[in-house]
Amino acid sequence: MSNDIGYITHVIGPGVDVAFDDLDELPSLHVALQIQKPNGQPLILECQPHIGEKTLRTIAIDAAEG
Repeated sequence: MSNDIGYITHVIGPGVDVAFDDLDELPSLHVALQIQKPNGQPLILECQPHIGEKTLRTIAIDAAEG
C-alpha cells in the first residue's frame, strides 16, 4: 500500500479528477484510492483513464459531494 499524496482538482457527480505532482507514474486503471471526506469518513475512488500527464479521472464508490 502506498501513501502517495494527490489532490482533487475537479468533482462532477461521481467523477473526481485527482492530480499527483510528485509521482513518476500514475496509478493503473481500476486501482482503488482512498481519500478522507471533510466529515472524517473515508471515500474510495476507482481509477479510470488518465486525462493528463499528472491527472487521472476516478469514479467515487459512494457519494462524493462535500
